[in-house]
Amino acid sequence: MPKGYLIAGSGLFVAGMTVALLGFLNNRNGSFPEFGEATSTNVKMGAAGLATAFGGGAVLFLGTRKANQSTSLNFGPKGVSVSRHLSW
Repeated sequence: MPKGYLIAGSGLFVAGMTVALLGFLNNRNGSFPEFGEATSTNVKMGAAGLATAFGGGAVLFLGTRKANQSTSLNFGPKGVSVSRHLSW
């Protein structure tokens, strides 16, 4: 996988999950929400965090697709080999 896809996708995923947990679990009084306190959490912020995490997962998925379609260059003790995966 190209490093750009890996770093960007992982960063978006981790940041999105952090924001989602903060939005869904922070009820502004210093403790976790209990039964019946669903309106005290920030649902919009949690949903935005989940959307960002989904975007990060999509970037990681596209990176794996690009890695499967790219040319492979292998160095060995007897030379260099170039391979390309073809499918139809």
